Amino acid sequence: MGTIKQGIFGEFTGKVGNVVGYKNNGRNYVRSVPGKVRNPRSKAQQGQRKKFAAVFAFLQPISDFVRAGYALYGKEKAPFHAAMSYLLKKAVHIEGDEAYIDYHRALVSTGTLMTVPEAKATVEAGKIRFGWKNNSGEGNAEATDAVWLLAYNADNGEATYRTQAAQRDDGQAELSIPERWAEQHVVAYLCLCNEAEGLMSNSLCVAG
Repeated sequence: MGTIKQGIFGEFTGKVGNVVGYKNNGRNYVRSVPGKVRNPRSKAQQGQRKKFAAVFAFLQPISDFVRAGYALYGKEKAPFHAAMSYLLKKAVHIEGDEAYIDYHRALVSTGTLMTVPEAKATVEAGKIRFGWKNNSGEGNAEATDAVWLLAYNADNGEATYRTQAAQRDDGQAELSIPERWAEQHVVAYLCLCNEAEGLMSNSLCVAG
């Protein structure tokens, strides 16, 4: 129950109807009580929670890679939050009662540096072989741009990555993965970085 001191123009504290009075730093304020959510467990809300959980589970083991990969993505959001926001909008969907990541639409890095054409990867026992066409000199692509590689095990949520794995003009590189990942669902990404110019490319999902 609220109280009003010194008449209707005086100090008001507590709750009256849908209005709350309170005091902060010596000043009096009045605000309305926020409306209640009619159904906090609606199908849409549950679906959004499942999407959030799926995206977070995907990003958590690769958080350091993603923070570097999204470091130049806008200025209004921290890199990890920017990645969360992007994936929630573009790379997660509901099938039945579960949320799933669309790995080929997910970006683990983003930027304006030109990527490489004809990128591909082959998952073998204990390693992934990456290949691409050298497009140095096209646009802002430079021969010395560093190639970053990442592998994510969609079955157990583990990940491994390697920055400075190669240069753009190498056309190929390898990434070691645990032998026990054999026969499991492994997703592979490739992106490029020009640290001197502060440029990062969008990532490419090349396997999985």
